[in-house]
Amino acid sequence: MARVPDHVIDSLFRRMAAMYGSAYVDKWRAVPIKDMREQWAQGLAFVSSDDLRYGIARLFHHPGPPDLPTFIGLCRHEAVPLEHRPALTNGRSPMTPEGLAELARIKGIVNANPATLPNAPRADGIQWAYKLLDKATRGQANAHQVAFAEDAISRWKASHHVAADADNDAPLELPKRIASPHIYGDREPGSDDEVQP
Repeated sequence: MARVPDHVIDSLFRRMAAMYGSAYVDKWRAVPIKDMREQWAQGLAFVSSDDLRYGIARLFHHPGPPDLPTFIGLCRHEAVPLEHRPALTNGRSPMTPEGLAELARIKGIVNANPATLPNAPRADGIQWAYKLLDKATRGQANAHQVAFAEDAISRWKASHHVAADADNDAPLELPKRIASPHIYGDREPGSDDEVQP
């Protein structure tokens, strides 16, 4: 017949004796200890080691020393019912005046972002130049700043392959390729690993 090892029963009984003291001793006084140990060893044979640890942990919340069926019950994980949660709906709650004020504050922050300026097509690393051009339209930037901004924007457009704007900006020509003994004519990246026929 299947049974748990004796050292497991010894450890369990030592724990219960330490937890419950004389109540544990008094409960089993009239029972032959050898028979009781054998019955517990057989009864706990089909309880997993994780469940056994769970049952031992639950002894701290049990008022008195349990008998074998009660301890096996302590080893079982109880199913916890899920709490009721209402279903999500499409309904929107009206905004409070405080919420509307906060939304207006956030819109102000967003509109102060250089990415939202009229000259700026999108948010990227060139926004400082668009911000300078916007200041120039209000008369708040000098000629050097405008020249730097326009140069940076044109170079950014050339390096990021952005088509010329509607205001007929001529695309910058890329510099001529330097002759190299390792590059033969125009090629695609990685084409030098391909076998030539």
